[in-house]
Amino acid sequence: MPLCSKCHRNEATIHITSVFNGVEKEKMHFCQDCSPSTGFEGLTVEEIQSHSIIGKKCEFCGQAAYSGVGSPKTKSTFWCFDCGLEYNHIRAELFRAENPDWKNRVTLSRSFLNTNFPPDEIAQFEARSEKAILLLKERRKQDGRDKAS
Repeated sequence: MPLCSKCHRNEATIHITSVFNGVEKEKMHFCQDCSPSTGFEGLTVEEIQSHSIIGKKCEFCGQAAYSGVGSPKTKSTFWCFDCGLEYNHIRAELFRAENPDWKNRVTLSRSFLNTNFPPDEIAQFEARSEKAILLLKERRKQDGRDKAS
């Protein structure tokens, strides 16, 4: 077993692999003490694997999945590159509609590496993501582009 990538002392029991375009790029190994909180604690291996992009198809068109969104509390949604662009465009439209003065409120006080967001921001992000997925499905169905058409 490898040693922890952070402390280099303890045996690693948590293994994280980054995947880019379906190719494993980087593996990180953590001991129980150094592991980052993922929100996946307490889930079974099968539940965690259901969030992996490996071998998944785009929920909208059936192409190979490129990316996706999900949380330990929700089912992950995967998309191809083109559907992901459309999803992110819709999500940006929703954000701008909900926050017309967002440019005036932007501050640089928080690092982009900080993952400790306030619960209300996390809830807003998740709600906006779910709404964007529903809108994308609706638009693709109206256009006759979804895989069920």
